Amino acid sequence: VSTAIPYIKANRIRALGVTSLTRVASLPDLPPIAEAGVPGYVAAPYYTMSVSSKVPPDIVRKLNTDLDAIMKSPDLAQRLTDLGLTPLGGSQEAALKRNAAETVMYTKVIRAAGIKAD
Repeated sequence: VSTAIPYIKANRIRALGVTSLTRVASLPDLPPIAEAGVPGYVAAPYYTMSVSSKVPPDIVRKLNTDLDAIMKSPDLAQRLTDLGLTPLGGSQEAALKRNAAETVMYTKVIRAAGIKAD
């Protein structure tokens, strides 16, 4: 969404929907693909911060707490929203759960499509 917004707002392209499960704040009239006729469709990217497994748990917790606070700061949250992104923040456990679910989903997609690495 973030790279398409300028083109959508300038009427240079016509967007049919967003790939997230919900509408995007910066394009409130644009429905999710699932709502526009393809039930269950979702392909929403997200970004996480990762560290080595050797980093002590107390440091990981501190990093997570600080990064979560940054993601929820009003200025950054507004800037990300304006770009068509949805700031999530949250716990390490939530990120691990999301990553695991994505792995399961895309493994099924790759196998069903017969995608092979070259």
